[in-house]
Amino acid sequence: MTEPWVPDRGPADPSPHTCLYGTNPNPGCGAPGTWHIAWDNTRQSISCDHHMAVAQARWLYLDRHPLSPDCGMPNATWLPDRCTVPGEPALAVARALLGTTDGSSR
Repeated sequence: MTEPWVPDRGPADPSPHTCLYGTNPNPGCGAPGTWHIAWDNTRQSISCDHHMAVAQARWLYLDRHPLSPDCGMPNATWLPDRCTVPGEPALAVARALLGTTDGSSR
């Protein structure tokens, strides 16, 4: 059985999950990030509560959800309420929690 621990996906993104509001070459806001914003199908950013309110008042965006640990992970998939890292690790956790090998309940 696969262990229910997150697999080693290589080095983590060294940048902290902080608000990126600002324009180049100016640094971002720097406050702790609380929102993950999808501006379109290719551009995403992280925002604090204050700058999420600014974005809502000024611009259109495709979607947003509260920032979670999976946001920005390699192979993460955008869901309406969060990012998730799909595949075997999630299945292994479900199997371990349910005490089965096929993911079904006992």
